[in-house]
Amino acid sequence: MTTENDRIKGVLLGQAAGDALGSQYEFGQPSGGHAVMGRGTFGHAPGEYTDDTQQAVCVARGRSQPEAVARNLLAWYESGPKDVGNQTRSVLSRASNATTMAAAAREYAEKSAAITRPGWDPGSGNGSLMRTGPACLPYLGDHVAVVRRRGRSAR
Repeated sequence: MTTENDRIKGVLLGQAAGDALGSQYEFGQPSGGHAVMGRGTFGHAPGEYTDDTQQAVCVARGRSQPEAVARNLLAWYESGPKDVGNQTRSVLSRASNATTMAAAAREYAEKSAAITRPGWDPGSGNGSLMRTGPACLPYLGDHVAVVRRRGRSAR
């Protein structure tokens, strides 16, 4: 019988493994079905995961509580990771706590929405998507809480 803790471990391990396998191809050309292991776009070694997993760990350790997640993300950012998305960098570089992080995120979204370029929406990074699994783990089985907390975490 699978326990809730087994499910949580599976989500985190599966995300880290998938991210590590894909890190070699991030922002690159499709491999045409031939796996080529080497250094990824940001110098990731074969099997090394990216900022997506690093941030997911921040969310998981914070148990999706906004203040704890914000502290974890800021501590991670201040540690000088080699791989940080533009939107994430823009927000975290102007934040010092959960309140200023939320304000910086809103400001980024508003400024990005004002920029128009055919085929590109600068306000729609996928960092929030990469943190979906860990953000939902504390609320397994409570679908309403998952939706509410996930939305709050994304904002």
